[in-house]
Amino acid sequence: MDINEKYFGYGSTMSFIIFNHIENNLHILIDNKLSSTYLKSASLSKSLSNLDLVSLYYSKTNYLIIFDILKGCTKNICQVDNEVLYHDYNVNNYLLILFENGVLGLIKNTSQLIVDIIPNFQKVVIFRWYPYSNLDNNIFCFCTSDNDVYMVNLNSEKNYETKIGLNGSIKEYKNNKITELQWYLSDSNYKYILIGFDSSDICLCDMNPENATIITKFERTGKNLNKLIWIKNEPGVFYSFYKSSAKISIFNASSPNPKKITKITDKNISNCLLLT
Repeated sequence: MDINEKYFGYGSTMSFIIFNHIENNLHILIDNKLSSTYLKSASLSKSLSNLDLVSLYYSKTNYLIIFDILKGCTKNICQVDNEVLYHDYNVNNYLLILFENGVLGLIKNTSQLIVDIIPNFQKVVIFRWYPYSNLDNNIFCFCTSDNDVYMVNLNSEKNYETKIGLNGSIKEYKNNKITELQWYLSDSNYKYILIGFDSSDICLCDMNPENATIITKFERTGKNLNKLIWIKNEPGVFYSFYKSSAKISIFNASSPNPKKITKITDKNISNCLLLT
């Protein structure tokens, strides 16, 4: 699933369905013509100057397809050397790619489609673009299989520069793997990140360059944590979703205890996305 200011996209095994949520209608259905593959990763353009692009990766194909939504056709194809686990655009249309070998690649220009491997970062398991990136910065956070969390600014005038790493501030969770990262939406200074673990533990971290620390450890309210989502119009409020219990827990970042726990379905939750 993915969303931008104009479209909401939902991927199935063989297809990617795009809705225009401004006009509230089905816009286009992109079918996979390769019977031996399946849709593995998809990302809609986040640039306000061009919202009509979607990038798709099908398993074992070793290429990204850049699709023009308005024209209903493939705009470009990018060859990659490794299997893609996940990729995502930021607001400047930088396309960041996480490969199966734990390496990050970056495409700065979706017309030239040159993949630059970002040096020094290995064993990456998840990344998230900073939602308020602008022309002066392209910031993202990522974590490794060693549970180290980093924040990086891709500055076009400098080399890739690591701004901050938690580096062991979360040692108490050393036996748990990080499965989710989400920037605090009400902070424009890229300081706070919400971290979720496979144990369903959740903590809020201050990414201070001099002293990165855990601010709040939240009560564990379910099993198999699936997703963390900040609520845009309610500063400090986030939802946690759980696969096995089909629960939503509503937290305020100022308190370790949930404000409310709600069961929304009798079925397991496989994925979720907040439409605002």
